[in-house]
Amino acid sequence: MARTVAIGCQDFQTIRENGYFYIDKTSFLSQWWESGDSVTLITRPRRFGKTLNMSMTELFFSIKHAGKGELFQGLSVWEREEFRALQGTYPVISLSFANVKENAYEKVRYRICQILRDLYMQNRFLLEGDLLAQNEKEYFDRVSENMNEEDATMALHYLALFLYRYYGKKVIILLDEYDTPMQEAYVNGYWDRLVSFTRSLFNSTFKTNPYLERAVMTGITRVSDYYGMAEQTGGVYMECPWGHLHASVWSDVIVRRPKDYGGCAVGEPGVIESLSLLPRSYPGHAVLTEDVGVLLGEDDCPCGRLGKYFTVTGRAPRAEVRGCSDTYEG
Repeated sequence: MARTVAIGCQDFQTIRENGYFYIDKTSFLSQWWESGDSVTLITRPRRFGKTLNMSMTELFFSIKHAGKGELFQGLSVWEREEFRALQGTYPVISLSFANVKENAYEKVRYRICQILRDLYMQNRFLLEGDLLAQNEKEYFDRVSENMNEEDATMALHYLALFLYRYYGKKVIILLDEYDTPMQEAYVNGYWDRLVSFTRSLFNSTFKTNPYLERAVMTGITRVSDYYGMAEQTGGVYMECPWGHLHASVWSDVIVRRPKDYGGCAVGEPGVIESLSLLPRSYPGHAVLTEDVGVLLGEDDCPCGRLGKYFTVTGRAPRAEVRGCSDTYEG
């Protein structure tokens, strides 16, 4: 019998319990865990299933969902005994900035503080007994939508500490759409103020947090790779959705044979030469690099862009590790 495709459903438990159509992505859990990375950033446009994956990750690892292994039965992550043993064994802090869309810094800061307050409300059991010192209980009670910036930027750090102390295990932190407020800040003119706030928040949460086991952050801002040198004006080659690097209208690329520096044919590996029409103050029109690449074609990339496109495969043998401004004494 055909399964229902639940369009827009972002809750892993709802999908599994109702038998909705689901493409198994649980191999992400094992791959991510085995990578050993402390903090993982996943950047994809909207509707790529990021939020559903975050829901899946929380349900798999969170102590609050211990005993829900049946949701993962029949999926790839459940085939390995060592991962079955991990289900429901970690304290997890899960939050999302997806709805933080305001036109002023004060409103965004208020909304983020509301989210932090809600996390503390969900964990008020930590106030019971003597787990927290008196000053820590006072801090706990100060966490609100109107708390000062110093308390706000340390809120996730301290919550991780309190959970670590309660469970005796480091914490997994999941932050969905971390950059939604950043996009609003850029459009509405309060970028610098928000960057200062989030830098302090993220630094205490993800960088200088000894109580952090692992973290996943997702973002919606499109990120494109490129090849080239900022110092060579015009010599930046942007990556297209097919993973190919493209020459612009003011630049060119030639792949040359290392033995005679003749031009390589399409598909033939060689040394990359970057060319640009723009440099005027220095002789940067043609730069023969020490990078090896392959010219893939011209005017026929599946992305639709015209011009030459290529890929970089590595560095030339015996290439020195050096920078553009290195000097040598005679």
